[in-house]
Amino acid sequence: SMQLNSLSRLAGVGVIFAGLCLSGMLMPPTADAATVTWDRNAESDMQDYQVWACETVNCVVVKSQANLKATVPQTATGTAPRWVLPATLLEGSIAISARDQSLNESGLSVPVPFDQQPPAVPSNPRLTP
Repeated sequence: SMQLNSLSRLAGVGVIFAGLCLSGMLMPPTADAATVTWDRNAESDMQDYQVWACETVNCVVVKSQANLKATVPQTATGTAPRWVLPATLLEGSIAISARDQSLNESGLSVPVPFDQQPPAVPSNPRLTP
C-alpha cells in the first residue's frame, strides 16, 4: 500500500474487485461488487473519513459536494475502514480524506481508479453446423 508522509493523511487505499486488490494482493472473493479499504488513522481524535469519487474514466477527484459519496466512522483498532461501492457507481476514481473531532480535514489520498462497468452484450449470436 502507498505511504503518505503526513500523520493526518491516510496510509493506504485499495479497491477490491471479486478477490483482487489493486495494490496487487490477492484477497478472498467477496459477494460485494467492489469495496474500497484503507489503513486506519491512529490519531486519538479521529472522527471519520470522507469518501470522494468522480465518475468518468481518467477523471480527477476533487472535494466538492457532488463528489462526496459517503462518510465512514472511525473504526476500532485493528479494523481497516471500508466502504462498499454502490452498483450505480460504474467507473471513475475514489479518494479518501480523514477528519478529526474538530472537523479538521486532511488532503485527499492518492486516487484509486475503479471500473464496475459491464462489457457490451455480445452481438449476433448464431449456431453454425
